[in-house]
Amino acid sequence: MLFALAKQSELSAAHAEIARLAALVGDSSASLGAARDELASARAELEAARKEAERAGRGGVEVTYLKNVVLRYVTAGSARERERLLPAVGAVLAFTEEEGGRAREAAGRAVGVSGVGEAIADGISRAKGGEGGLLGGVGGLVGGLLGRR
Repeated sequence: MLFALAKQSELSAAHAEIARLAALVGDSSASLGAARDELASARAELEAARKEAERAGRGGVEVTYLKNVVLRYVTAGSARERERLLPAVGAVLAFTEEEGGRAREAAGRAVGVSGVGEAIADGISRAKGGEGGLLGGVGGLVGGLLGRR
């Protein structure tokens, strides 16, 4: 009987050790899951920081280029000149095909309206300047309206 009691005591100690080890494994598994989550979060933050650094590194050039293109666009002497600057603006701003089409369409409407005004002003100034007399001025006006300057 003493032998059975000793074995019972050993068995109880073994069960206690198994329970302790199982708890330790459970804690380790939880810690491992938390560590994996932290690692994934750190990797995402690192990738975001890399992308931000990349944008900042090349962004200075893009911003300067965009600034120059927009300044040229705003100070352009004619709608046609502004229309010619659209591809550069679209490239820097990464226009989609739809956005580029909308911009070209709007610029085309502006060219049509201001192109008429520019042609009239050009024709009048030619007529006043004596370039071919009144008929030369009218010819310049018509040519300007038709896009042949």
